[in-house]
Amino acid sequence: MSTPISNSTSYISPAEFLKRYDARTVGDLCGDLNSRVTPTALLTDPNLQAVLSDGAGMIEQACLVGNRYLPTDLVALTGVSQASLYRLNADLAIGMLYQRRPDLGPVPEQYGMAMSMLAALEAGTLIFGLQETMDAG
Repeated sequence: MSTPISNSTSYISPAEFLKRYDARTVGDLCGDLNSRVTPTALLTDPNLQAVLSDGAGMIEQACLVGNRYLPTDLVALTGVSQASLYRLNADLAIGMLYQRRPDLGPVPEQYGMAMSMLAALEAGTLIFGLQETMDAG
């Protein structure tokens, strides 16, 4: 069963992402030619949005295996499950920003942890707190 992506951007907004990562660091990672993207400009920065979208795609790929979740299920998350999804999307994105600018340092540990979470979501050993998922076993 194939379902089109329901969220054309990402599961976390740039504003929510910046609650999790320092705008100065992110500005340096998004900037080119030794320029720092300002916190206000990060809210619409195409480089930041690209990695947030890339991360969302990776999450969907892992969650769609075995039809565990549809993109609409992920969008419907609330509370701590939503916060966990935001963190996962953010940690994937920060790793990809460092891959984009390897001159600014190594890929952070959070990216490896996020990749492990993706593998666990794919295998079904980690689930989001959807009542329908819990009922299904």
